[in-house]
Amino acid sequence: MFEALLNASDEEKMRFIVAVMKSSEAGQLLESGNHAAGIAAYREAIALCPPCPTQGDYHLLLGCHFFAEGDVAAAEAEILQALPGEGCSYPYEAHRRLAFVRAALGRFPEALSDLAMAAELGEDAAFVAQATAIYHLALGEIDAAEAAVAPRADHADCDLAARCRLALVRAEIARLQGDAAGCAANCTYLAEMAGSDGLGAELGLSLAVLDRADGRPAPRDVVAKAFADQPDWAAKAWTILLEGKSAIDLMEDLESLSWGERAENLCQFHRLAGLLAETQGDVAAARRHYQAARSEPFTQWCLDHHLAGMALAQLEGA
Repeated sequence: MFEALLNASDEEKMRFIVAVMKSSEAGQLLESGNHAAGIAAYREAIALCPPCPTQGDYHLLLGCHFFAEGDVAAAEAEILQALPGEGCSYPYEAHRRLAFVRAALGRFPEALSDLAMAAELGEDAAFVAQATAIYHLALGEIDAAEAAVAPRADHADCDLAARCRLALVRAEIARLQGDAAGCAANCTYLAEMAGSDGLGAELGLSLAVLDRADGRPAPRDVVAKAFADQPDWAAKAWTILLEGKSAIDLMEDLESLSWGERAENLCQFHRLAGLLAETQGDVAAARRHYQAARSEPFTQWCLDHHLAGMALAQLEGA
């Protein structure tokens, strides 16, 4: 970012320094919950910053904040401003975020195009593969989703969390196609792959429920360790699911999260609750949970939103 300022005037260099300070202030304000002041500070930073990738970074950061708060239209507008001209420091991230936004708006072909561009610009291949599969599922294109998550040699060097997520999506697709053995094999692969470096509690929650639906009575050791090491909402959700309690019992744990994170987590909770209820033969409860998982259009960018929709369609056709 500094290369763009090497030939800048002293005034532009000073504006850049002030913009950096203002952006730091903006981040602190947003973190403290003072959203209006934080947004205003980011606007000032953008106005002050001379044309350079850092200015695009501020647009991207502001867009990410809007997305986290559920304002997807504002998020799209900001992220689009991070791409033209001098662009931003990480254009692949801008296209990845744009894919989320457009999926949240139900514009899945555009989301797929953004993911393809993100991949071209250097985004993690395993991450792109799992997200691509989700948006093909949203379009009802199960064969394309399966092709997207097929094992590839270049995934071996990808981010571990992305590879774990990819294995989960592969397991879910196998389950959708009635391939119980394939689902179980991918769950085992996920557990073994994550074992050496640990497993995120949210991913562990999905794995625990898939295993439960497959007849495994207790969580795998790697999942139990994740819940013990990360006693957050997902660990509590597992207990709530087993006890058949309401999502209301989770709200205290979700209060500190952004609006978007709460919506995403509740979508996951309800879809998994629906899967457990369906497994237990309680179709009415399953239907209620699946409908709740789809009650917030924002979560169209999430896997569980679409899995819940397919499960509902299967229940209606049964």
